[in-house]
Amino acid sequence: MKKLIALFCFLFIVHVGFSQNSGNQSAEPIKEIIFKFFAWDLVKDRPKTNEKKYFLVKESIIGNMKRQSIDKKGVELYLNRYRTSGLFSESYLNNLRQYFYEIGKTLDDSPKIERSTIVKIDGLGLDIPLQSFEPELILEHYKEGIIKEFAMISDKCIAQFFIPKYETKLIFTLSKINNNWAIDSIGYYQ
Repeated sequence: MKKLIALFCFLFIVHVGFSQNSGNQSAEPIKEIIFKFFAWDLVKDRPKTNEKKYFLVKESIIGNMKRQSIDKKGVELYLNRYRTSGLFSESYLNNLRQYFYEIGKTLDDSPKIERSTIVKIDGLGLDIPLQSFEPELILEHYKEGIIKEFAMISDKCIAQFFIPKYETKLIFTLSKINNNWAIDSIGYYQ
């Protein structure tokens, strides 16, 4: 994913002429998908009726000890929520799946713990798309955000999204799939 962002940054620098102030490129479709993402992120954790309940972590009990691991079936149900939103590319979903599997490797390498112990699992106690412990600071003010810079090259886009209230600087990479923009990655810029 870092290579993809580096490539887009390079292309962004090389193709500065593809900014929102020149050419026939419009930032509106990009802003629209970014705003839809924020609206979705506000409600994504609310359970839907008739939705299968999922757990990202499962526990195996061995006597008075337990081992925690990532529940791959739960991960797929979780990813399906992202998929059905229509906002994310398969690339994003594959990277998110890999994120959980990396957490799983860490859990698999960890020693067993006492059955009654409650453990915070690194990487699971935050808003995952925004990688933030306080996503409300972003989500409550996203409508004030602006696209500062963006570049479109063929069916790829990179956009800087700035929320002035907390000086939040997000960077989105997107791909055009079947004539619709889909989010490939979300990160932060300096």
